[in-house]
Amino acid sequence: MAFLKKGSSKKEKEPEAQVSGNVSRGAVSGGKEASFGILLHPHITEKTASPLHGRTYTFAIVPKANKMGVKNAIERRYQVHVVDIRTVTIPGKEIRRGKQIGWKQGMKKAVVKLKEGEQIELE
Repeated sequence: MAFLKKGSSKKEKEPEAQVSGNVSRGAVSGGKEASFGILLHPHITEKTASPLHGRTYTFAIVPKANKMGVKNAIERRYQVHVVDIRTVTIPGKEIRRGKQIGWKQGMKKAVVKLKEGEQIELE
């Protein structure tokens, strides 16, 4: 009974807007703007901010990011030289409040070591 449906008239449909081929696709497209999208924010805690870590900085990153992408993003954004990168994926955790069960979101972070004598000024 397709002929009884509301809104089905014989009006001509309006043409949809055309999208140009140069649309930015975020972290997928590569380039300067996309590489910054890999870094979410600096992950600053008491442990990461201690002077014992020296040239080591920790960043929260996009879950699909790899080490080379993180290295390129940090070198372009902060104009430093990266010596070593370690990444860790932290799984989400179950949170309970009585009978209510929820989930704390997981994250992926990168621990970055810089070249001797270089540092990053984090706000």
